This record gives sequence, structure tokens and C-alpha cells, in this order.
Amino acid sequence: MALRYRFTFIDDAPVPAVPRFHSCPVRQRDPDLEEQALSWQVACLPDRARRMREPPAPPAPNAGSVGHPEVCRRPCVHLARGACRLGSACGYCHLPHFRKENLDKMNRQVVQAMCEAQLLAAILPHLRRLTDGTEFHQTKSLVEVVERELALRRPCRASSVEDLKRLEKTLLRMSVSGLIGLMTSRRWKGPLPQVLQEAMSSLRKELALAYCSPVR
Repeated sequence: MALRYRFTFIDDAPVPAVPRFHSCPVRQRDPDLEEQALSWQVACLPDRARRMREPPAPPAPNAGSVGHPEVCRRPCVHLARGACRLGSACGYCHLPHFRKENLDKMNRQVVQAMCEAQLLAAILPHLRRLTDGTEFHQTKSLVEVVERELALRRPCRASSVEDLKRLEKTLLRMSVSGLIGLMTSRRWKGPLPQVLQEAMSSLRKELALAYCSPVR
């Protein structure tokens, strides 16, 4: 519709109607093709459902990540900087570590001032806590080694209560590897560091075999 002025009044100007186009008729579909397409979609439903249920396969850990987070190696510094060229052959852990296990200056001084019996007595409860309920034989060997070494040593004068409480908070955050490393990092009377390192090596081998063995 168009508007125009005529005798100071607004009148409608007739506009010719726009012709309508006739739509094309619906094409006839082949019933055989429709049935074939429907059958194909129905046949694919079980496979689609199976793929939706299956979680993505986790990436295979490298050698240093076996036993994460309790008995793995320390974090790989190359991966922290961006990438590790060794990949799965790297001897250090490639998985994230969230616990802060390093001793501060005051705790290091407390540990250095401890006698062997006192340090073993402080670490043994946490080692039991972390390995309790595990089905691997070598975890029990670690506890037995520390228990045996503690029984061979005479008790000594204890550190102050404040020092022990401060150290206890750090020991609660440490992993099995961290506790063993704390014991092997100092000098001992006897072959204790070597025995603990051999036990840790055997535990990691046991875990690696358990991880790589096929599921039956």
C-alpha cells in the first residue's frame, strides 16, 4: 500500500497485488531407501552407546611415574619447563605433584639434631599409615626394615615438643618416597640407606610388573 496527499486528505493508492509462486510438489521418496537408511541408523546405535560409555584410555606412565604418588620418583624438571625429550623412558615422574614435601630450614635442623632411633620412631608411624592395606609384598618389607632397625637402636633424648609438632606437620604431607628419602639422605651406622634403596627399587619393579601385566 502507498500513501499520497490529495485535497489535504490522506487517501490509499491502490497497488497491484504481487503474484504468488506455486511451490514445487513434494518429491516422492523411495520406501526401500528410507527403510535401508533407518536400518543402518538402528544398527549403529549399540556401537555409539558403547563408545559413549567407554572412558578414554589413560596415557601410559613413564618409568619414573610408576607408583605415583607414593613411590614414584621426584618430578621431572624438563617436563616442568615445557617438555621432556625422553618421553616414556624418563626416569622421573611426569604426573602432577600437589603435596609440598621439602623440609624448611627449621625442620632440617631438627632432623639433623635427631639421633637415629628418634628419626626412625618419628617416620615409622607415617610409613605404616601409607602402606597399610596395600597388597604389594615390598611395601611390608619397607616397614619391616624400619622396625628392625629401630629395635636395634637405643632410645635417646627426645627433641622439644614444639620441634616435633612442627616436623609432624611436614611428615603428614610426605609420600613413601619422601619418607624413605629423608632417611637415606643422612649418614647411618650400618647399611640402612642401601637396604632401604634396594627395598624401594624392588617395590617399584613390583608395581611396574603389576601395571604392565594384562588384565585377565
